[in-house]
Amino acid sequence: MSRFDRVRLVVLVVAAAAALASCTFRFGAREQGAEAVDVEQRSAEAASGTPSASGAAAAPAPAKVEAEAAPAPAAGPADGIVAYACPDGFTFAARILPERAWLFLPGEVRELPAAPAASGARYAEGGTDFRSEGGEVLLQSGATVHSGCRPDPARTPWEKAKLEGVDFRAVGNEPGWSLEITLDGATRFVTDYGQSWYTFPTPEPRVDRIRAQSWYQASAGGHTLEVLLEGRECADSMSGEVFAVTVRVTLDGRDYNGCGRALF
Repeated sequence: MSRFDRVRLVVLVVAAAAALASCTFRFGAREQGAEAVDVEQRSAEAASGTPSASGAAAAPAPAKVEAEAAPAPAAGPADGIVAYACPDGFTFAARILPERAWLFLPGEVRELPAAPAASGARYAEGGTDFRSEGGEVLLQSGATVHSGCRPDPARTPWEKAKLEGVDFRAVGNEPGWSLEITLDGATRFVTDYGQSWYTFPTPEPRVDRIRAQSWYQASAGGHTLEVLLEGRECADSMSGEVFAVTVRVTLDGRDYNGCGRALF
């Protein structure tokens, strides 16, 4: 990486830290995605006569979010998201149901109804055709065709987190852990390879723009979480993937080191 690229990286991380502090990470495609993945849930509520939260007066935010070691939460509307990578370098995500599919493409979300297919599954409408068979998918939009696309397990949790409104995500190894920060909600730390879940209210960060660092500290349920985000290049110790932010998480005095990035 050239010196210019390194300087630009630090500048971008400082800008990201400032945006994190002011809670400005909200983009149209992600908002569209959150609405799209919630369609099934709202439809079920309408059919059962149970009013949805969006149709009622907004409830006040909980005063406290407990932190505890617990099993994984129940599946939500974004849990069916799968990220795909195509041989031509194109990437996207999709949520596939028997009756319809949502495609999360760069800058837009498309909802497609199921369509007749000789084999496998097919969803099509308005010049967009999405086919799935034998572990591979084909996506055609007009004259553009992406074929031989396959699920990308490494990217899937990142796409899922983005659609759930998470603003920053980090991962680490030995033991495997992940951190998800939602600025106007909760911070979730999962460790012991997914066996232990801790949830805290997201605090206001302290930001040092000179050092390109942000600190978070929260306590709940008898546990204390500290997070340091540093604008320094970081390579995952298992995959070798390079991230823009170095992360240190301290839970009850134990340090976990890893890498992360903001979810635009």
